[in-house]
Amino acid sequence: MIFGLLASQKKAEYSFSDLAWLTAPFRVSETSLRTNLSRMVGSGVLKVRKEGRKAWYGFTPKSAQYSSHVSLGFRNPDWTHWDGRWWGISMTMPKQENSLRYRMTKKLAGHRFALMNPGFWIRPCHPLEQIEIRLREVFESPFATPLVFAFSRDEDLEAIPGLWKIDSINREFREGLAFLRESQGNDDLENPEVAFVRKMEVGDRVVKLLHKDPLLPDGFLPEDWQGGQLRRAFLEWDELVTRKSRPYWERIHQTP
Repeated sequence: MIFGLLASQKKAEYSFSDLAWLTAPFRVSETSLRTNLSRMVGSGVLKVRKEGRKAWYGFTPKSAQYSSHVSLGFRNPDWTHWDGRWWGISMTMPKQENSLRYRMTKKLAGHRFALMNPGFWIRPCHPLEQIEIRLREVFESPFATPLVFAFSRDEDLEAIPGLWKIDSINREFREGLAFLRESQGNDDLENPEVAFVRKMEVGDRVVKLLHKDPLLPDGFLPEDWQGGQLRRAFLEWDELVTRKSRPYWERIHQTP
């Protein structure tokens, strides 16, 4: 939640009082806030700058990379001129590398790769996604073999929607749209503090949904695919609730 609050405000640095104000509506105690900030600094997600007894917190390259990773769900690549090529990542790891396997497979799944066969992950190859840069750890690992390939039989492509669980995701997207419509009709949004809480709570749920979007070419998606509609509806919601909550959060931008 703290990470989301910082990302939503886009301020270069936050004083402790800024963060205490932002987290107050969520009933976060100062002790808990200090503890979590220390953990985030220790893990490299935040950096801290001290002036006397005052501390200022800001993002690090690691957190900026994480924000970029989360933002993938807000735009679908243009597959108009896709040439039918795919990335393939073949991984073979010794049993003692379980933690590395978990980290690398999590990265692959987060970048919308799907497991086609045990140890073999695939994704349509789009040059602008810069997969080889985003997944540098995987591409440079001695336990992984990256390759580019094309399917030789069209019937093999029929399994693609199932690999990404397209139908299940589309149902969740419909539920997310209904949830957004219900949230927009909430009269409590006229209270800036309540609107701020709803901005973060609803945002957390929908962003997690958008993170499931496989970002595939249209040919692998159903005609009633809800991904684009959910993105547009969420951006409209966020614009509305940001405006209504402004009297609460704008205070932190008025302090040096």
